[in-house]
This record gives sequence, C-alpha cells and structure tokens, in this order.
Amino acid sequence: MILYIHGFLSTGKGAKPSWFAKQCELHKVPFLAPTYAQKSPVESILFFEEIIEQSLRSETKSAKTCLIVGSSLGGYFAYCLAQKFNLPFILINPVSPKLTLFQQYEGWHTNEATGEKLQVNERFNEELLSLADNLAYTKVVNKNGLVLLDKGDEVLPYHVAEQFFKDLAQVQTYEEGCHAFLHLNEAWPLINEKFSSCFDSNE
Repeated sequence: MILYIHGFLSTGKGAKPSWFAKQCELHKVPFLAPTYAQKSPVESILFFEEIIEQSLRSETKSAKTCLIVGSSLGGYFAYCLAQKFNLPFILINPVSPKLTLFQQYEGWHTNEATGEKLQVNERFNEELLSLADNLAYTKVVNKNGLVLLDKGDEVLPYHVAEQFFKDLAQVQTYEEGCHAFLHLNEAWPLINEKFSSCFDSNE
C-alpha cells in the first residue's frame, strides 16, 4: 500500500493525491490518502502511525505500507513517519524540520473542503518542533527517499528544503512551478523508481 499525506488545509482528494491514485490504479497497487484532522500535529502523526502499524500487521503483502508520500506539511509528517518505520518516502515541496513557517500563520483557519476550524498558536508550533526533536535527525539512517521541489514555490523557499535534505535523500529541483508542484509527469521516472518496490511486493 502507498500512503499519501496531504498538506495544510487540504484533503486526500486534491490534485496530487488524485494523480498518485491514478498511477496506483494503473499498476494495481493499493493506495490510501485519508483526509485527516489538523488541529494538532501530534494527533495527526498518531493517526498515521496507527494506519501504518495496522497495515504492517496485515498478513496480506499488498496491504502493508511500502511507501509514504507527503506534500507540504504532509511531507514533514511523511518524513517523520518514514524514519520511525524505516520506509521509503517521497516528499513534494515539503515543510522542513525546524522551519518556523507556521509562526506567520498564527490565528484561526478553516479548511474549506472539510469545514474543520483550527488554530495555529504557540502550542501548534511547539508540537511541530517536538516532532523534529523526536526525529533526532542528525542520526538519521533511512535515506531511501526522493524530495521534489519547484523553485517557484511561493509558500516555502525551495532552498531551505534543498539544503536540509541534500545529504538525507535524493533531491530534484524544477525551474519555476509553484507550491502546488507542477512537474509530476516530468518527475514520473524518479517517482517510478520508488514505486517499483511496491510493484515487487505485489507480485
């Protein structure tokens, strides 16, 4: 199973998860992109930990999580989870550990797709930073990942993620683009390399 984690104020039915869902359908690989509550980063992580743990206990090989994909804030979560469970990962314009991005978004927000209201405050940011602290990322051993970055990302400065992940994963940058990431088709050969482990597990 390939697990996709969407970004802040997004859903599991957005353009990127839909693109991945189509690729998984073509290759007969189970795919899961749940829409999750985002009021607490720690609770979000626990939600996905339970999904992964249940999948890994499955006796059906194809039901086991074989790859984690995440975009934006979901990329941050995906990286944390990939390290904990030692799974391959693909991050798309991800929030990088220790990035204080959300301080500028303090206040109340509404996810227009789900109606969820959440507050970005000191506690929210502390929970995000606690996840980075728990990573102990200076001792990371799982480098089986791919990081895809659009240089035109208007939300996250691409060079921050590029600098952080340069020795921790394969990093590929694309000219222009935006935070939504406009180069999925172009990036398919690299994505397919990570998908191949899931193809093999379903044979």
